[in-house]
Amino acid sequence: MINPVIQYKHFDFFYFDKKTKYESIMIECLNKSDKAVSHFGGIFEEIEDQSKGQSDAVASPSGIELDFKLVIAEDYMEFKRVTAPIVTEVLPGVKITSMPDPQEKKVLLLFNVLRNMTFAKLEEYRKSNKHEDKSVVHFFDKLLNHEKNILLFNPLLLSTVDTSLSIEEQHKIILNEISDKCHFIYEYRNKTHPQFNTYMIYALSAPKTEEYRFIITQFTANGIVEIDSVNVYELNTMVSLYRKNFFY
Repeated sequence: MINPVIQYKHFDFFYFDKKTKYESIMIECLNKSDKAVSHFGGIFEEIEDQSKGQSDAVASPSGIELDFKLVIAEDYMEFKRVTAPIVTEVLPGVKITSMPDPQEKKVLLLFNVLRNMTFAKLEEYRKSNKHEDKSVVHFFDKLLNHEKNILLFNPLLLSTVDTSLSIEEQHKIILNEISDKCHFIYEYRNKTHPQFNTYMIYALSAPKTEEYRFIITQFTANGIVEIDSVNVYELNTMVSLYRKNFFY
């Protein structure tokens, strides 16, 4: 659990099709939103040639570029490996299943790291020789230390612990919680690359009504500001992934 208010589950089917890049889903999400198109000044297209470190997408006609970053620190397949049940064949045709040690279930999720993080604390970690401190520094530098506009994608389905709430009520609570926890991201970017903007898309889940939305947000000095929300199943890519992995 991220905190006593928010719970999450992994967007498993999002990863099943290796041919589908999350960047394509982000571009479709942004282009589906009239407010995002207005905010960025155009429709995004993928920048195919990234041989010189170019961003992932550019909006036309504005020319605004975005570089997409996945905010799970470990490779997802590695995460699946260490958290999946262990199947052992003890005799030919006889297998037993066990769960890995809970200590192995380490995946560096954005909100967990951000609980009490400040830029000053990160600088202290930078001087530390502890492996765990260096891991935190590496995580944030890799995620945020770029001279580009960046859009973070958090591939978790977030919902409130109280799932009886409407999706609108859950949306308000989760947005406030994330805004409160994630001020450090704005602080980091404002100190290192103040001329560039930082955005995030996360998924809101209302299990009771089976509603799912992508929330498009921007980090500001006053917290996270919502640009727009998009119904996940209005995106052709997501519908295709869902059908492929649950009905085929």
